Amino acid sequence: MSHHKILNGYARYRLRMALQPAVMFPVRSTGMYEVDSHWCQIPQIGNFLELFWMVSGACEFVIDGVKYVLHPHEVCFYFPGDEHLERAVANHTRFYWLCIAGDHIPELISSFNIRRQPFFAGQCPIYLFAGLSQDICDSSLTSVYLAGAKAFEILSMALMGRDVDPQGNKYVNEFKVLLRDIFADSNCTTELMATKLGMHRATLHRLVSLHTGLPPSQHISFMRIHHAIELLESTHMTVEAIALACGFSSLAYFAKVFRKHTMMSPSEFRRRR
Repeated sequence: MSHHKILNGYARYRLRMALQPAVMFPVRSTGMYEVDSHWCQIPQIGNFLELFWMVSGACEFVIDGVKYVLHPHEVCFYFPGDEHLERAVANHTRFYWLCIAGDHIPELISSFNIRRQPFFAGQCPIYLFAGLSQDICDSSLTSVYLAGAKAFEILSMALMGRDVDPQGNKYVNEFKVLLRDIFADSNCTTELMATKLGMHRATLHRLVSLHTGLPPSQHISFMRIHHAIELLESTHMTVEAIALACGFSSLAYFAKVFRKHTMMSPSEFRRRR
């Protein structure tokens, strides 16, 4: 809830969160607000992790009793248990937000090394927020995982923009482009990607982990599972064919990794469409 008129925007909420499967990125809600300088949020305490990504204008946030002003291309977070206090300090202030709930939040904050205070993140991925708003309105099981995938990418993009060396950021961008090209190759490993990028495996591991919060191997696995979910949902390919198309060397290994990410087997997932 908020004081004063929201000029433009939307808010989308996942219904019946308690019945959602145990995924790493259970998206609770997302939205976009465009407000004037008189807008302020009614103070409230949230039991979720919330990201704010500023697009235009400026907004004041009170975090741990300290006032910060969030400017365009900057991001900040509220942690579970924080009191949410924010108000616009410029006309036509526009920002996107995302809330993640669930038991994995402490692990998520730790693994991504998330901090509350504002930091530069770069241009807001509006297209990802738009896709997320559609997924969250869909009650299907697939939409839960697709929403989680987009939340993961939004977090990764935000945290890549933190104050780390520009050269390292360049390599991480090259890593992401290369990953999209070769993740379906069963030979795609951290070692292979490091070789293709012309660096040592340990260097790639350090840079990707520093900029995104996750090691290269988890990015590879996540990309493969995301693609497998899309194929299970949209095609009649056999599970074994999907495993091979996503870069898994065997059906057994595919089933093991898929269950780790989704808490069910590929066949169970398909039957629940």
